[in-house]
Amino acid sequence: MLKKIVKHPQLARYFSKDVAFENEKEILHAKATRYKPDRIVFDGTSVVLLDFKAPPLVQEHIDNLNNYASLFKDLLFAEIKCVLYYFDVEEVEQWSFVEEAKVES
Repeated sequence: MLKKIVKHPQLARYFSKDVAFENEKEILHAKATRYKPDRIVFDGTSVVLLDFKAPPLVQEHIDNLNNYASLFKDLLFAEIKCVLYYFDVEEVEQWSFVEEAKVES
């Protein structure tokens, strides 16, 4: 299953040996809330947040990634991309974070 993820055409670049990343790195918020995206990929002033889920797509998955993304916006990252990967169906949902994010399949 892992090979399918790292070789997936929409995800492979996020698993390249040339990227800086953190896996399941806890992000602390001032309100003592803890966030832990599955993978964070850094590229200069850009960041990609990846979460891996079991289907089906639910709004909570999108909301969680948008919460993570808002923290990185506060850290002044210029571009923030959110990516959800669904096991079993091998489906990818992705969007660029803005205040009103919309999913692009």
